[in-house]
Amino acid sequence: MTLTGVENPEKLKVPVQLILPVPTNMNPKFLKIIHFRKNGGVNYISPYIYEISGKKYAKFVITSFSDFAFVEEEEEENSTGEDDKDKEKKKMDQAPEPEPENRR
Repeated sequence: MTLTGVENPEKLKVPVQLILPVPTNMNPKFLKIIHFRKNGGVNYISPYIYEISGKKYAKFVITSFSDFAFVEEEEEENSTGEDDKDKEKKKMDQAPEPEPENRR
């Protein structure tokens, strides 16, 4: 991709919205975009995913251009087999009961 009329692609004067097709071999639910900055920094972007005519797209906003990579973030393994709702309920069940207020 080339830009015309841009003095410094690392420092855009206004944010730019990008819309890119999600590769068909990637699960959009776990899609993250890594933005490799020219200064050595790295940004992790969680794009907005939407679908048009059966094709998935990733939409995100940037303030500089450099290299990007689409990656799938691994789902955190849950060794107990519990989902997040089960874990939260278990925490609430194990919480101590509040002591009754002393009323006079």
